[in-house]
Amino acid sequence: MDLAVALAALIGTTQEIAGFILGTVLTVVLVISLTWILSDSQGRGGNFLFILSGTLGAVIATLFGWFPIWVPVFIVIIVAFISIDPLSVRSGRSD
Repeated sequence: MDLAVALAALIGTTQEIAGFILGTVLTVVLVISLTWILSDSQGRGGNFLFILSGTLGAVIATLFGWFPIWVPVFIVIIVAFISIDPLSVRSGRSD
């Protein structure tokens, strides 16, 4: 929390906005670094690795207190919706 307070004082915003900025930076750094480290020799890591590292970043940012608890819950709902893909042709919808 001290980092969020210091960033809020530096940029002249609230502690909540500074926490969202720090959490977003942490999540982006984790997505890039984990995808780069864990991808295969051809540079392909797959969608699962991308989703896993992004969710991990959001969970860690929540544990630091930078994100409220609803953010990782919302991310899990969105990821589940994308994975299920109810609007695709495969789910039985015909045009």
